[in-house]
Amino acid sequence: MNRMIHIIEDDVDILNILNIFFKRKGYKVIADFNGNDLDLLDEPCPEVYLIDINLIGKSGLDICKQIKKECSHVPVVLMSANTQLEMMARECKADAFIAKPFDMNTILSTVNSVVA
Repeated sequence: MNRMIHIIEDDVDILNILNIFFKRKGYKVIADFNGNDLDLLDEPCPEVYLIDINLIGKSGLDICKQIKKECSHVPVVLMSANTQLEMMARECKADAFIAKPFDMNTILSTVNSVVA
């Protein structure tokens, strides 16, 4: 059975690359542009969320907080080029974080480590 990952990203190219990459690694992917498809009450919970912090008109930190409030058992991995990423991840109780630009092997190992 495939693991499910919900990716929230506002850069279409990065979203498409991550979508293809995780599908090739055996994940079922919800590729969500800017968090527009997030509905915690109406969708099956994925095994992990991968969220960019700086979204168009939204904060990935707020989305992380919402997920942790509604589905606290689901791990959240944050992505950002922000130099305060580690502090921000702690603030919203994210399970892990990845600095941009990232290496695909690093992102895979980080995601796999929180769903193991």
